[in-house]
Amino acid sequence: KLRTPDDKSVILKTLHKRLFDINVILMILDDEEDAYEVFESFNAKGVELKVAELLKNLFLSKIKGESEKRTKAAKAWTRMEQAIRNTDLAQFDISTFIRYYWISQHSYVTERELYRAIQRDKPDYESLLYDIVKTAEKLDTLFGNDYLAVARLLKFDEPRHAKALWSSLQGLRSMRTQTFIIWLIALVRSDVRARWVQN
Repeated sequence: KLRTPDDKSVILKTLHKRLFDINVILMILDDEEDAYEVFESFNAKGVELKVAELLKNLFLSKIKGESEKRTKAAKAWTRMEQAIRNTDLAQFDISTFIRYYWISQHSYVTERELYRAIQRDKPDYESLLYDIVKTAEKLDTLFGNDYLAVARLLKFDEPRHAKALWSSLQGLRSMRTQTFIIWLIALVRSDVRARWVQN
């Protein structure tokens, strides 16, 4: 608590000094490629960035072509972010989702190793991004409030089977566990037909 006018004065002076010690740098670049390089160099200089930010930069910087293509890819990334938020899974963010997606097809990697693992693989970044987005949207459907949407997604002949699966997923979500998500991602990526799942 502030007890005296001097205490208030000291705090205001400190705040004033900190506020006016802030430097804002505006960089206007002609080429979008340069913007991605600047972003990467900030990370190389020790500015702590989240894995999701690094991955987004990696994907968008590797998509070649006209700016419309990159704009479309950036919108797809935003759709993926929303789909992952919609799953409402505890401690499940973009980095975790992409890591689980990666593990569902490759060997185990930690979140810290994910960025380099993707770079080493040298994928078709555009195709990979759209597959990741499609998978996120399928997870959103599986964890949504409509078991009939689950039936359509997995091509169930009988809605009751979809309802049973949907109920099980709701139960798993309430347990705050995540290990099953890697299996689930592999399942939705394989476009499993209902008869195989139902048997």
